[in-house]
Amino acid sequence: MNLLPAILFGGPPHAGKSVLFYSLARALREHAIPHNAIRACPDGEGNWFHELDQDKVRLIRVKGEWTSDFVKRMCLDIERRHLPLLVDIGGRPTEGQMCLFRNCTHSLLLLRTDQEDTADYWSHLVKANGLLPLAELYSAQSGVSTIDSVGPIIKGTLVGLERGSKVQGALFDALVERMALLFTSYSPEELEKTKLDMAPTELVINLDMYLQAWAPQTKRWEREMIPRLMAELPKNTPLAVYGPGPNWIYGALAAFDDQQPFYQFDPRLGWVTPLPLQIITNTPQEMKV
Repeated sequence: MNLLPAILFGGPPHAGKSVLFYSLARALREHAIPHNAIRACPDGEGNWFHELDQDKVRLIRVKGEWTSDFVKRMCLDIERRHLPLLVDIGGRPTEGQMCLFRNCTHSLLLLRTDQEDTADYWSHLVKANGLLPLAELYSAQSGVSTIDSVGPIIKGTLVGLERGSKVQGALFDALVERMALLFTSYSPEELEKTKLDMAPTELVINLDMYLQAWAPQTKRWEREMIPRLMAELPKNTPLAVYGPGPNWIYGALAAFDDQQPFYQFDPRLGWVTPLPLQIITNTPQEMKV
């Protein structure tokens, strides 16, 4: 049994779960709370989904399908977690997806004020699968966010969970504080040291350390940081990379010295060897804008 907490985000479609999920993951990241956020549904979303212009999102987003292989892989990823997790499962779970519930430890429900009948359904799923309720919230399009209770289960109403908006207020702060307390039952130092000690190479590139030194205020990787990062890496040395970062940072590091082994830490799987990266030097005409 994996004792690291995993919070399942549940509730009906269009309640604003993805907005709250992204906002909480970002707030935990800003507070330096070790965790990982898994979108355990094939809706094609990610952090980029909330950070790009929505017209661009509509052009590049590709929704997948719920397949048995996808569900099995997500359940294994949650079960074998190496960090505390936030888990978004979408709004229409089926019987075949119950392993997602069973491999989590806690629940956060975001219900709709205009769909009271769904509250009993989601409460039943939480209870039947043995999850500890962390929060039971309602989402409303207008009005004022309110707190009804802060313990042992946080209850209240969040207003205006629209894509591109910043979730804030006393209720949101209470959620962040409760999650931070839950996720730090193991100290960040203990969690990180365990992962780094298991690295397959002597040299480990901890992306968080570089970002905290270079951009402590923004905590966001920018493309102009790539040459600076590359300049600090030794040549002809296997690399192991640890910490959250955009795909293009990992791509640049994987391509840094393609003659040497390259490893990265996956919060779901541990240290892995990714597929070889192919560098395209000539852009095909059909890909040019």
